[in-house]
Amino acid sequence: MAKVSGVKVENSGLTRGLTVMSAIADSRTPMRFADLQTALDLPKATLHRLLASLQLEGMVRFDEGNQTYRIGYRLLEMANTAWKQSDVREIAQPLMTELAELTNESVQLAVLVDLNAVYVSQVESNQSVRYTVSVGDKSPIYCSGVGKAMLAHMPEQQQAELIDRIEFKRYTQQTITSPVVLQRQLREVIKRGYAFDTEEHQHGIRCVAAAIVNNSGMPVAAISVTGPTFRVTDSDFEDWGRRVTKSAATIAQRLQPETIMSVEV
Repeated sequence: MAKVSGVKVENSGLTRGLTVMSAIADSRTPMRFADLQTALDLPKATLHRLLASLQLEGMVRFDEGNQTYRIGYRLLEMANTAWKQSDVREIAQPLMTELAELTNESVQLAVLVDLNAVYVSQVESNQSVRYTVSVGDKSPIYCSGVGKAMLAHMPEQQQAELIDRIEFKRYTQQTITSPVVLQRQLREVIKRGYAFDTEEHQHGIRCVAAAIVNNSGMPVAAISVTGPTFRVTDSDFEDWGRRVTKSAATIAQRLQPETIMSVEV
């Protein structure tokens, strides 16, 4: 029996449930019941009960088609809530406001959740026609500025594993649908310092984004400036790139050393 801050902790159902969730989350592919049982060495009845409870709470999803388990959306929602309360959001807010005022466009803050960039904060433009998102909205990592900015700074092996899992879907004529092209763009992001999205996820929208990298070299979030295509010139793009890169670096400098890397579900 272990102790945490002087409190005795037994091998409770909660602990076993978290162990099951961790096994599913750590697997590169959805897991079958037999795989889980082998990995965790739990009795069938116990594992069935734990999985049923986790499904009921939305922490685990079961795919009837291929009889596999994967992490549920409820955990993603909880991760988003945690990020809304995190230091990076508070530290980024004044710099996001400054960027919005300088560019006269909307500014977003996003974190990485599995294969998506999830928006956790925004400062809207005052323009009558403007780009806007809601907290919790997500964009695929391969066709969004914030997604590519974070992906570019991932360790090589982790980056390759994520790209290998992407199911490339075409949203517009500009959408990247090739892992080779994506990897080439990611190398350019590192050289340039920022990523961009030129109508790759949504028609009529362009954005520039830079990763917020902690002192371990890991991306914890990304910040972007986004506006309608008809108003964004190439000169704007270059100017935004310099500004957003500088803002991301300032946020990174102000982060506490213990700030963790992007949420991965």
